[in-house]
Amino acid sequence: MNKFLMTCSIAAAAFVAISPAQAALPACDISDISPTQSPFTTFGSFDCAGFVDGQAFAGSPASVARLQGLLDDLYGVGVKNAGSMTYIKLPGLAGAMSQDFSAAPFNTLLNGMTLIGLHYGAGQGSPGNAEKADTSVLYLFDAGVDLKTIYWKYGASSDIVLFSTQPGGSVPEPATWAMMIGGFALAGAAMRRRKAAVSFA
Repeated sequence: MNKFLMTCSIAAAAFVAISPAQAALPACDISDISPTQSPFTTFGSFDCAGFVDGQAFAGSPASVARLQGLLDDLYGVGVKNAGSMTYIKLPGLAGAMSQDFSAAPFNTLLNGMTLIGLHYGAGQGSPGNAEKADTSVLYLFDAGVDLKTIYWKYGASSDIVLFSTQPGGSVPEPATWAMMIGGFALAGAAMRRRKAAVSFA
């Protein structure tokens, strides 16, 4: 029996020695995406989940399970339900390395906390290229005010999805702020001067 176990151990060690080592998928990182093209800059508030092997945005049961894993990593287990998440998807990126969200199908500007997903094929420049693996990732970041375009560092992009962003959020001009504050001050002054009329019958 000991000879059998010894033989199996030696065979397993030999197999491991001659098998090429598989590279692990990289972890997502704050330097993956940027609000500027050159030089790349980072978002102030940022978190991400991935890269995972496979498509997370196709709607199939396996894809939904993959998306659930990403959501659990990003928000905590059970906080978000992948089955009820809605999103707008743009397939067929053909390796693009940026997206203008003011264009169809998104037709919006990004404001405040924004959640997007990216799916990459296994081609040249993909985060999964070393393993010949499709990969998916989620990014949660503060887009600031009316951000139009984001850029990413990996090639072989396939799909991009927009889960959520804040409604249009242009910051008022300083003159608008001054008028609003002045209006509040005038309303407050008028209320102070107004005295209830007391009548004696």
